[in-house]
Amino acid sequence: MSGVVGVGQLPGVTGAELAKGFSHYLGRFVSFQSVAPENFGELIAPVFGTGAAAGVG
Repeated sequence: MSGVVGVGQLPGVTGAELAKGFSHYLGRFVSFQSVAPENFGELIAPVFGTGAAAGVG
């Protein structure tokens, strides 16, 4: 299935499915917005460091 990334859950879930799960757990609306890999690397660099973001894209 395209667009599914395994991060510890089997079977994998889509971003929309993950947002739905968070919405259920938190009791409020959570949405998913797709991000290009290059932009994702830029977004995680301040949190995890530029080394962690290297190769994302």
